[in-house]
Amino acid sequence: MTVNVTKPAINLREKLSELDFDRVPFQKMPAGSVLQVVSETINTGWVSTTSSVLVTSNIGLSITPKRANSKIIIDYHFPMAHVPTTGSTLVPAIFKNGVNLGSGTSYPQGFLHNSNGAPQYPSFSIKDVDTVTSTEQVTYTVYFRSTSGQVHLAHNGSQIHLVLMEIAQ
Repeated sequence: MTVNVTKPAINLREKLSELDFDRVPFQKMPAGSVLQVVSETINTGWVSTTSSVLVTSNIGLSITPKRANSKIIIDYHFPMAHVPTTGSTLVPAIFKNGVNLGSGTSYPQGFLHNSNGAPQYPSFSIKDVDTVTSTEQVTYTVYFRSTSGQVHLAHNGSQIHLVLMEIAQ
């Protein structure tokens, strides 16, 4: 007995037009691709300290990485900080799940210094890059301190813009 098997012809152009190119699975995204963006705008009152050691601002954002080896770009913008006292400096730092991304004495995010005697109302951004090692949620929180006197990370009524971006590696 002879068995004949036939298979239908495939029209490659037709099959390609059926693919949904707007939704590439994140597992297939090449290195350098943005896998996700998490953002939030916070309307806040005064966020202040007189502490000479880093304290939490309770301002932060969480992300659950899609891949265990992704880079997370941190971009936090404070449109109006306030450094009212001459000689006073506001020193911010980013903490990941309660641990400083920089060393204990290094603040790659910079600082704001008042040297001219008039209150300073600068806009500034805190930016950093972190590499995750798992797909568990991580939270990036801003901590800050003062070198002398009171400093305000956020002025009353200002909007803070927080963005976390996951980049495939």
